[in-house]
Amino acid sequence: MIKLPASVKIDNITYIIKLVPDLVADDDPKESLLGCVSYSDAVIKISKQSKDSAVNTIMHECIHAATFERNIDDLIKEKDLETVVDCIAKAFVQIIKDNPELIDFIRNEKGKKKK
Repeated sequence: MIKLPASVKIDNITYIIKLVPDLVADDDPKESLLGCVSYSDAVIKISKQSKDSAVNTIMHECIHAATFERNIDDLIKEKDLETVVDCIAKAFVQIIKDNPELIDFIRNEKGKKKK
């Protein structure tokens, strides 16, 4: 079983990440989900899946949370939202994987001039 991060901070909200073995849609218990986010509870739920899939699913749900927190989701047509979020999530995952120096630069501010 993979070890998920315990939480993720998006803007000033800390979302707890929970593994839910048999995750289904609230409005349709017959619909299995890879992940979902509850904005009111600040919880991201992830179903049991491979690590690669979980990485993409967590990023997907983080993008949903970020678009919600910044009211960006209101700017995207509802029928297009899942596609837009999925494309952005997969792109971010690939950018992070392919550019560890960029992540170090962002986290550590290595580009700052020392006084």
